[in-house]
Amino acid sequence: MSEEPAVYRCRVVAEDADALRAFIAETGPDLGCRAVARGSRAGGVELDLYFPEGRLDRARGSRAASLVDITEVENVTENWRARREEVGSGDRFAARDAVPHGLGRKE
Repeated sequence: MSEEPAVYRCRVVAEDADALRAFIAETGPDLGCRAVARGSRAGGVELDLYFPEGRLDRARGSRAASLVDITEVENVTENWRARREEVGSGDRFAARDAVPHGLGRKE
């Protein structure tokens, strides 16, 4: 089984909304569930975008990359793998007097 490339959450800051839109249109990132641009502390607007590893490299080399500042925030794939390890394999409701804990599986 081949592993899929890591996905990174990146904070992208642009001088204005038009520059941010141009970058998004050229690179085609995953915008996530809540794609709401917000004011940046440094001025301008910022948005969290998600890029697979290879696409992040291409996004940094794109023409519109000069309009934005891209900062890697986290490797969401690594976090997902760590969380997946927390899930047990047994039935947490097997014993009637046991108090459930941890992540469960819906059946």
